[in-house]
Amino acid sequence: MCGFGGIYSSSNITREVISGAAKSVSFRGPDNTGLAIFDKNFDEVADNGSFGVFHNRLSIIDLDQRSNQPFQDEDHLLLFNGEIYNFLDILAELEELGYTFTTESDTEVLFVALKVWGNKAVTKLNGMFAFAFLDKNSGTLVISRDRAGIKPLYYSISSDEFCFASELDTITRIAGPEFQVSSTSISVYRQLGFTGAPDSIWSGISKVKPGTIITIPLSKPNDLEVNSYWSAAHSTDRSHYYDDRPLLSTLTAALNSQLIADVPIGVFVSSGVDSSVLAAIANQSDAAKDITYFTVKFDLPTAHDESIDARKFLTRLGIKAEQIKQVNVTSKSILDSWLSIYSFLDEPCGDYAVLLNFAISKVAAEHVKVVITGDGGDEIFGGYERYKHWQHYKRQSYSSLILYPLYGFASFVGLRSVVIRLEKNHLIKYLRTLSPRSISINHWKKLIDSLSITKEVKKFVNKSDFPRIVDFLLYLPDGMLFKVDRASMAVGLEARVPFLDNRIIDMGMSKEMLDAAKPLKWRLKEVLRDLVPYYDFERPKTGFSLPLAQWMRDDWSDVILDLISSDDVNLLGLNRFRLKWEYRKLMRGNDYYAYRLWIDCNLILWFQSKKKL
Repeated sequence: MCGFGGIYSSSNITREVISGAAKSVSFRGPDNTGLAIFDKNFDEVADNGSFGVFHNRLSIIDLDQRSNQPFQDEDHLLLFNGEIYNFLDILAELEELGYTFTTESDTEVLFVALKVWGNKAVTKLNGMFAFAFLDKNSGTLVISRDRAGIKPLYYSISSDEFCFASELDTITRIAGPEFQVSSTSISVYRQLGFTGAPDSIWSGISKVKPGTIITIPLSKPNDLEVNSYWSAAHSTDRSHYYDDRPLLSTLTAALNSQLIADVPIGVFVSSGVDSSVLAAIANQSDAAKDITYFTVKFDLPTAHDESIDARKFLTRLGIKAEQIKQVNVTSKSILDSWLSIYSFLDEPCGDYAVLLNFAISKVAAEHVKVVITGDGGDEIFGGYERYKHWQHYKRQSYSSLILYPLYGFASFVGLRSVVIRLEKNHLIKYLRTLSPRSISINHWKKLIDSLSITKEVKKFVNKSDFPRIVDFLLYLPDGMLFKVDRASMAVGLEARVPFLDNRIIDMGMSKEMLDAAKPLKWRLKEVLRDLVPYYDFERPKTGFSLPLAQWMRDDWSDVILDLISSDDVNLLGLNRFRLKWEYRKLMRGNDYYAYRLWIDCNLILWFQSKKKL
């Protein structure tokens, strides 16, 4: 797990600029920083070149310095962030072809695989990754990202410059143009709580879409070629991926492959099904006695506190008390984290769970360098309550010719539930159920036109799993995995997500996961029931959350008021009067306005932080 970046430009690239960019995101890889500068012929020079790169390394597998990056020979160069879990299988295949290796790292395996098989090598990879691979002879750069979007990658492009990086802040520091905040991305963010690919919060900087490989001739970067090497449509085709093997054995294989590391490993545990399954399987692994388990404890009674149930569960598994670490959080400690969080969050984040992710990651980093998380379980196995609501809406017959004319009136007067039922565009219909605000149908159409998933999800409109596919392609990479990556990497901690192993994705996508006659996430619950029959399956789902409205009313109220009163409100196109009205409603006890205010306050806080760069 690391961070990297680079720039090709007709202007001089200095070592000082590249070094400064590396230092600004050194938290992503505190174990080593590597820099390289090249002239226009891609011969390495000491300074003042045309192509400059850096890599910050977090050492997890093969701690030897020979695995440091940039990893290169005379003809090629690799910058790589992530882990390839099946690298030993690929290594064996390459050794059969006669190739020898000087390290024991997945970095060298990926490097050789790309040299041997070219872009087709990406289809062999099972892991979480983002990489940049340079062919020095042709001056061609290839950048790519894993199929689920676990690892981030951004780029900007102009007629004579191409810049790429793990974090947006790197590009805004070293690229030539003065980037402006995207009004479209602000709109998407205020409706969904995150920005959606291919756009970022900055106009002119794009996200590499998950499952995509981009080939860039650096002398003519505008001639880049974008190709998808994986799609959800392919994995949902049962003729390709239907697998009758028990889910438990597939989960076990996936988790065991992610328990491989040359450093200590931990597991984040709530009392939910996802983390409980992983903890139970991990406890049966060869690494069981060396694993540390982390739970979150609040300083006041709240339904959001799952630490007691989590500890009871882990104890019944037979896990020793010294292997369980409790992370205590308070309103003040979370507020302090929030006010500093945009030093490492490069885009505004509306998911307040990022603060808990950061809190638990800070403590975990004192004990381990790798953690296992349950992220992706809801999207793969169908765990969100909104999926049940969607099935209910689908069964409604409100879109008849008699009732549909009511749609325009309902939309105008803000009858949200009627609007959702009558909406014909399935993507808009579903996203409206997630949004804290009601906007016009025309505004929604403009927003979804900006999202890269809009065309792809049309293939799934008649499937009962439609909302699950939308979440996998949109909410998972741009919302959920964004916060997990940034919160863990801020403290040099690698977060692994076994539910997004290729085998689990393929199995999950090729099977029906939503059944009106069965509970949510029923397939995964069957696995957990086999592992630990005493698990409390009647426990309501709480998620990784905090008492947001209560804290915003109490300890955080002055900070909230300062943010919505700042001059930046107008600069971002927000309505100051509306914000203060919502603030008064919240202060008087109306929790409904907490999340709406939270979304906007994070946008303002992000903007204020980035103005200082």
